[in-house]
Amino acid sequence: MIKSVSFPLLTNLTYLMFWLYFPGLFLYNFLVSTGSIGAILPGGGAGFITALTLPVFFMQYLNSKRFTLVFSRLEIIFLSVIIFSLLASGIYLSLGIPKQLTLEMFSRSTGNLLVLLLYFLAAFSLNMNSNIFMNVIVISFLALSALIVFNVNWEYGLLSISAGYANQYNVDENASIATYQFYARLYAPLAILVISVMSSFIKKFLLIILSIICMVFIGARTEMILMILVFPLYYFIMNFAKASKILAMTSLFIISSGFIILFSDIFLDLFSFNNRFSTLYDLSSDGSLNERENALQFSIDEIQESLFFGNYGSYTSYGGLGYYPHNILSAWHNYGILGFTQYLILFCMFLFKTLKISLSRRCNNYSRAGIAMLIFSFIALFVAKECTYPILGFGVGLLSRSNE
Repeated sequence: MIKSVSFPLLTNLTYLMFWLYFPGLFLYNFLVSTGSIGAILPGGGAGFITALTLPVFFMQYLNSKRFTLVFSRLEIIFLSVIIFSLLASGIYLSLGIPKQLTLEMFSRSTGNLLVLLLYFLAAFSLNMNSNIFMNVIVISFLALSALIVFNVNWEYGLLSISAGYANQYNVDENASIATYQFYARLYAPLAILVISVMSSFIKKFLLIILSIICMVFIGARTEMILMILVFPLYYFIMNFAKASKILAMTSLFIISSGFIILFSDIFLDLFSFNNRFSTLYDLSSDGSLNERENALQFSIDEIQESLFFGNYGSYTSYGGLGYYPHNILSAWHNYGILGFTQYLILFCMFLFKTLKISLSRRCNNYSRAGIAMLIFSFIALFVAKECTYPILGFGVGLLSRSNE
């Protein structure tokens, strides 16, 4: 194991940058949406804070390597994904591809890749072996949860500080405020970090319930479902060779299912407050899902026409920047079979390393949080999110530190 060089100023600055990005961006958008401050930063502050924090996270990453180029296999594959995709995006820009929204497509691609890299580097800013550090993480998570729960408009059915509500009711409609997806991507990593390190099963269970409720109030359907799935899957994977624990997990699942059925009216009422979740009762009426299905079919057709290279950003001519396939095929569509294969290799390496940790029974806070976060991310990639889903980077970074 390579230990980092002691640079107290850099370490403390890195801690500051972590809180500036995750709770900080959340709080900034909260204050803007409630009219407490003006929207002084464009794009909800994401671009500015990313430019501020990314160099510091990168320096801390080099510090963790003692400024030597020694990487784990998992890191090598992940960084190759970033470098390959950035180079490809630059080449396509120079060739004027796609024909429409060329610069916008380049900006979006590179921006998403840099945020993916930032989440990876942010994992190296954590000190999960410090009780003080983790207690502050827990306090930050609970504070954000309180903001979410106590800022729900029950008539509107969504987080009152999200762009959809705030622009309509609280502030100027042109004010730049975070969307529900942005809130979810800030909240989910903190939730997984906190739940993963809790030793008490009761506390884990209660925090999972809290996280699910907050995702409902945010309006993040995918992340809500993932919060339901991730920890049962984590427990199964980490204990698949232990029959007694699997039996206990199965019993808990049956009891939880009975609990949900018993109080189904309450859960249905909770979902009915939010029009994004009420469509789960009838998926055929969900316009967003129907549009995603059309985008997926378009992407499959494009990939079939160019299996090796894909067709970078071709969807911009048909449905705009948001018409990409909402799953791992977005890597094949934009970066060809080589880009797609890198993600498959990354997934296989994750499975191998997880199996190794499970069999060795050598698990620490980094491996627990990393495995949970990668289960969360890969399910998202397979069913609902594009290849640059940033939480993937966080999971890779944490799992890369599993030997610490």
